[in-house]
Amino acid sequence: MCIRDRGKKAEAIQILNQSEEKLGLKGKEHPRYTKVLLILGQVYLDSGNLDKATSILEECLKILTVIHKENDHPDIAETALYLSMVNLKKQNSSDARNFIEHSRSILRKSSLPNTNPIFIMAEEHHKAIMARR
Repeated sequence: MCIRDRGKKAEAIQILNQSEEKLGLKGKEHPRYTKVLLILGQVYLDSGNLDKATSILEECLKILTVIHKENDHPDIAETALYLSMVNLKKQNSSDARNFIEHSRSILRKSSLPNTNPIFIMAEEHHKAIMARR
């Protein structure tokens, strides 16, 4: 079980910030750095700091679109999924829908099975958005 799942969000943020420094990749177009950003964005989302989550996840998405030039990579889909979740919590339904549709589109084209946790989360989140209409 990861530290984020145990509810130790402040500790998780500290560890993730330290890992950014240890990796020496801050601001660089590197997959490891985007993983740190993705998890950090999730922690801020979980803790309710939606503005911080948005800025971190947007930075992650920007770097991922440079790394994966075709823009149809599952990492982009996962980041878009979390941006959709942030926007839904911010009551920004339009952006939430746009991000989840982008995520689902990528996931449907990918080789990931529909039993993949990210695929399942995207489908459940899409249902939640549609239920709010």
